[in-house]
Amino acid sequence: MSCLGVLFALSVNEESNLLAASGDREALLIVREIESRWDSCWLCELGKSWEGIHRALTSGQLNLAHDTYPLSHAILSGRRLYFGDDYIVSYVSSSQVKQIAKALGGTDLEVFRKGYELIDRDNGEYSFYGDEDFDYCYEYFTQMQAFYAKAAEHDRATIFTADQ
Repeated sequence: MSCLGVLFALSVNEESNLLAASGDREALLIVREIESRWDSCWLCELGKSWEGIHRALTSGQLNLAHDTYPLSHAILSGRRLYFGDDYIVSYVSSSQVKQIAKALGGTDLEVFRKGYELIDRDNGEYSFYGDEDFDYCYEYFTQMQAFYAKAAEHDRATIFTADQ
């Protein structure tokens, strides 16, 4: 599969439905409904940059540790709403979105580069590392900053989704 990532800012109804889902199957159906609406005002496409961005915000790691909160929750480390191997669905509440937006706002090019440079290039886990990938990730990162600022301003929770 393609591993393309997207962030969605949820309406109150979408959030309520998703949190009330009775299991993986129902959660994934709701997520796919949200995705199918493709409301471009309330989403942020990350393409394949999401892994590099997450690593740059979490000391070069892909793990789900919360030691870099709130930045760790911008993509992967939120509440998992789906536990299958074929999809990632990570949820953050509107109060967390506000904290993430504030932290992202303080992450400029220099800070992002320092985080990106912590990615371990020798272990083979992230083969894209380099100047071209950094530029790609940083471009999407700036779009993600604007997305979170808007979601925070409108008191919206978010989900990150990616197929595996």
